[in-house]
Order: sequence, then structure tokens, then C-alpha cells
Amino acid sequence: MDPDQAMTELHNEINQFIMNKLQDNHAPLSVAAALITNALRVYRTVLTEEDYQSVMEMIQERRNEVDPYLPTVLQ
Repeated sequence: MDPDQAMTELHNEINQFIMNKLQDNHAPLSVAAALITNALRVYRTVLTEEDYQSVMEMIQERRNEVDPYLPTVLQ
């Protein structure tokens, strides 16, 4: 499997996990908090401090480029 296909598959699996948690009536903000906390822990573990700070800056700079889920997904 090529890297792009693997990334797409991983993204789809995680998206399905999120949808399952929301359908199980977990609070959307709790799901988001758990995901971002774990993502940051992975970054902190595998990146140098300099690279970690670069990722944090990139997230901050691109925060307005993130598309929301459709409202019906979170209801």
C-alpha cells in the first residue's frame, strides 16, 4: 500500500472511530479533547523540541482552514 493510500485509510478509520463515539453519546467536546491530547502526546514523543514547536505554530497559523463537520453529524 502506498503512503497516500495508507494515510487515507488511517484517516477513514479514525473518522469512523469518532463517529462511533458520538453515536455512543459521548460529548463532542470530550471526544475532541481526548483526540487532541493524544495527538499532541504523539508529536511530543516523536519530534524534537524544535520540530514540536514548529508543528504547534503551523497548527496555530492554519486554525481557520479547518472545515467543521456538518451540524447533523454532531446532533
